[in-house]
Amino acid sequence: PWQSPVGWRTLGAPRTNASAKLSAVHATRRARHMPNQEFNIRNLFHPLAPEDFVERYFDKTAVYIPGKEDKFRHVFSWEECNRLLNMTTLWSDQTMKMALDGRNLTPSEFCVSGITRDGHNCMRPDSGLVAELLDRGATLVLDLIERLAPGIAGVTGALEVVFGAPTSCNAYCSWGARQAFPSHFDTMDVFALHVEGTKTWRIYEGRFENPAELPGFNYPSLPPDYHEKAKGKVLKEAVMTPGDMIYLPKGQYHDALASSEACLHVSFGVTRPIGHDLIGIVARSLPDEPLFRASVPHYNDIEAHRDHLRKLADKLHELITLPETSSQIRDHQRQRARRSLPSFALPAREQAALYQVRSLRAKLVRRGGGWLLTTAAGQETLSADEAEVARWVLEREYFNADAMAGAFDNHDRAALAPIVEKLTGAGLIQAL
Repeated sequence: PWQSPVGWRTLGAPRTNASAKLSAVHATRRARHMPNQEFNIRNLFHPLAPEDFVERYFDKTAVYIPGKEDKFRHVFSWEECNRLLNMTTLWSDQTMKMALDGRNLTPSEFCVSGITRDGHNCMRPDSGLVAELLDRGATLVLDLIERLAPGIAGVTGALEVVFGAPTSCNAYCSWGARQAFPSHFDTMDVFALHVEGTKTWRIYEGRFENPAELPGFNYPSLPPDYHEKAKGKVLKEAVMTPGDMIYLPKGQYHDALASSEACLHVSFGVTRPIGHDLIGIVARSLPDEPLFRASVPHYNDIEAHRDHLRKLADKLHELITLPETSSQIRDHQRQRARRSLPSFALPAREQAALYQVRSLRAKLVRRGGGWLLTTAAGQETLSADEAEVARWVLEREYFNADAMAGAFDNHDRAALAPIVEKLTGAGLIQAL
């Protein structure tokens, strides 16, 4: 059931140096202005290998991973939280939430009427009301901050390319011994990173099967007595301190209680597509088929009606199993997974090529006078120069051509192109 691969806590890589002078000066300037692309998923899961996480825990069971106190210091902090909070035009009742004693507060309890940046009426948080509620022990939630802070953006991008799905992030600011939210489950896979203070998490036996953002299949649409029965008994409690992480598969019942005076954690939600989403993609092309524009027989003509439905089902099966349909759906998934990855590096106006690193099960080891790269696709022998680039690639989950060009003083883009092609052929990277 509840597992911790490295034991329960008691309460209580450098970037590769370039070897010569950079020839692509303009690429260097652009690379310097790009958001951080150096976050590595191995740092997030350490000391658990990401391959072990995927094979043993992902979408299977909750797992607690303790970490050193400063592990997430570069991801978020009270200083970064205050910087965002004081950018007042970012927030409305849609992007800032508050909760107290198991109840989501209504916008009227902490907001006043205001105007958005584009001139529309909205409910905007009032600093006085918010401060008063915080003094009473309310929890403050900043929603959808996945691209508003460099450290948060680094984790978001890494999770998106590794798990192939859009990722959101919320920050939770809470205070001692007040429970903000009741026991609940989420419709996404949750990675909760503890930043400051101490918080006790309770994981329950119950897990809702294949939850979705549809009535009857998500937490808000089901009655409290259902949840009380469905969550079951407490499976395990984890006392989270800075550097700790908990993974919760979608549908897993849980709750949390701050046990220190001030507590801060960030929660990343990976929303993988479901069959219901993909049917919608296929449905958009159905009018191109004459059969789907044909009239359905009269409801009293039972045999004709059944025969027509069989023909529709057969045609739908034919369309869904076409190779081009699979390609279209995979392209859709790829576009959604990369939708928040960095693309601008002004003053340069063109976009640099973006690559995903397929780092799971990838290894680079010295073999004789050269290097051997092993990936899920096979093995490839590399020269010393190629191995240097491969090492740099393995330190991140995605990168663009400018960042790579800026990292190696002894290569310009033309020299790097065949290495990129070789690493692509080896299955280490792929264009996004």
